[in-house]
Parts: sequence; C-alpha cells; structure tokens
Amino acid sequence: MDMACSDFFRAITGLPIHSYFPAFKIKWLYENVEAVRNAVDQDQALFGTLDSWLIYKLTGGKDGGIHITDVPGQRSHVGDAKNTYGTGAFMLLNTGTEPILSTHGLITTVHYRLGPSHPTIYALEDDVLGLYVLQVPESGGVYFVPAFSGLFAPRWDSTARGVILGLTEETSRPHIVRAMIEAICYQSREADILQMPVIRPTWSETTVLGAAVAAGLGSGFWSEEDVFEHHGFSTTIFTPEITPEEADEQFESWMQAVTRTHNSTSAPSPAAKQFVQQAIAEHKCVVFSKTHCPFCAKAKSALKQFTSQFTVIELDARPDGDEIQDVLKEMTGGRSVPRVFIGGKFIGGGDDTLSQLRQRTPASQQAE
Repeated sequence: MDMACSDFFRAITGLPIHSYFPAFKIKWLYENVEAVRNAVDQDQALFGTLDSWLIYKLTGGKDGGIHITDVPGQRSHVGDAKNTYGTGAFMLLNTGTEPILSTHGLITTVHYRLGPSHPTIYALEDDVLGLYVLQVPESGGVYFVPAFSGLFAPRWDSTARGVILGLTEETSRPHIVRAMIEAICYQSREADILQMPVIRPTWSETTVLGAAVAAGLGSGFWSEEDVFEHHGFSTTIFTPEITPEEADEQFESWMQAVTRTHNSTSAPSPAAKQFVQQAIAEHKCVVFSKTHCPFCAKAKSALKQFTSQFTVIELDARPDGDEIQDVLKEMTGGRSVPRVFIGGKFIGGGDDTLSQLRQRTPASQQAE
C-alpha cells in the first residue's frame, strides 16, 4: 500500500485503507450494481450499521442520540478501556471529546453520545480473532498467529497468513489450542502478558444488558442516575500470575512468530495475470492506479496533457486488486502505483512516471 494513499484516507476517516471497512465496498457497489447506482443518484439509498437500520425501520428516524448497545460500557471516562469477547475480542479506549489518530495502527471511532445535550465521545478501537477454550496450563513452546485473512489492527497486513510455530514430537492438540488462546492475549496483551489486572463483568451477556438499558433510557423508564449511579455491576478481577520478565520473554517469542507471517500470500492466480496482460495488449495506454492516491492523480493529470486515449484501472475498486498489484510487482519490480504502460511497454511507476511522461512530446504521444 502506498503510504501517501493510506495517510490521505486515514487523516479524513481515522481508518486505514482495508477491506475490513465498508467505504470501498460501497464504492464498488455504486460502480458495479446498477440498482444501487440508480438509488444513490435518486437520493433513495441509505448505508449504515445494523442498529441504525433497525431504528430507521422501527421509528422512521432517530431524535437524539442514545447508543443502542452496550450502554454501561459507553458510560466511561477518558482513559478507560474495555474488551468484549464473543466471536472476536474488541477493545475500546475512551479518548474523550477529541478524536485522536493512533500512531500504532488502532482505529479512531465514535464511542458514544448520550443525547443532544451531551458531547460526542471518541475512542480508539482494536480487534482480534477469538478462539477456543483453555485446556492446558502452558503451550509447550507453541506459538499461533491467527492471520487467516491477514493481520488487522495494529499491523493491517493483508499479505500475512496464519502460522503455528514451535511444533515438536511432544506437541499435543491441547498445546495447540492453548497457543490459540494465548494468541488473543498477545494481540491485546492482557492480564499475565500485559502485567495489569483485568476486570470481567459477572454478567456475561453485557451487550444484551446494554440494549435493555438503552431501551429503558430511551423510553424514560429510568434515568441515567438510576442506571449508572445506583445500580452496581459485579465483576471478577484477574491479576498477573507470572513475572514481568516471563511476560516480556513470551511476548518477544510471539512477535518473532508474527514476523514470519508477513508477505506470505500465494502467487497471483492465472486469471489475474491474464487480466493484466490483456489490459496492456488491448489499450494503447493503460494506468493501474488507486482511487485516492495523490500521486496517482498527478500521473493521470500528466497523461491528460499528452493524450485523451488512456484507460485507468483502479485496483482498490476490484476484488482482485491485491493480486493484480502482485502481478505488476513481478513484472516491473516494484510495489507502488501508478503503473503506466504505453504501447505495451512499461513507462514508469513512481517519481519516474512523471519524468518519463515529460520526456514524451504531445505529437509522438498522439501518434501512438
């Protein structure tokens, strides 16, 4: 991923460029599904989360701003953090009334807003894959990295693939399951590994409880004071049972396993290679680009000064965009975009793109 493109998008949204988020999926739907495009053009399309859809269908809109889920968790202070475990493990850190862009790969998000008279509270969010049950007290030196579809926060590496390291003839199935559980702790660094106490609510279905509390608040059945000041939520506290030195040693070993997962995607498919070859052969001038990349925009602008006969292929608008970029990397020896081909020949794909284009006269370019 070109850093200029990623930073440009992240400065606006607080999110990295990744298939995990809906913006590019919505753009793809608009460009490839006629019914969606027509609805958007006619102001008849709405995109939102499941809770916003439920509120819209049940009420026709929302007056105010009560968070529909996990209200007890939303009533937190700056610096408070929480993890929710289920199909995944999701961490939120309250950052107060000002959004903060993480320098360590976390997501900037809206935390909550309890009504129009209350300020909007922002948070940093992280998520990891959740797995199975605890079966043995230690992993026997086995380390598991659950990068089944790449690594998410804070690394955002879609090329990573899952690995299990440290297998020996003494390794058993319980050791591997234990390594899976420890991977969650390593990714969120909790309890023993983080060397800090962790608080777990006794009520396991906290999301359901939050929805019930939100319904009571929204309907006026009870006040905020009734919920947050006079109702106690019992908890269980977990404290570290290993030394800081042991925690650091185990975490360092796991980090070494993580480094083994990077750039481990399989070779591009024959279909991706064929697409690139056909695109280069069928067009006098073709640009493989990214939608929101500032340098890509400069390259396309420079091309327009020479010829109007060029085709742009936006990689982030295609489901096989990563594969196509891998094909281009093999062909041209670089990862960045744009990649410009004129008359079947590679012209450039970085700062050299503009210089190559400037060396070509308008007359010679038009002749091609």
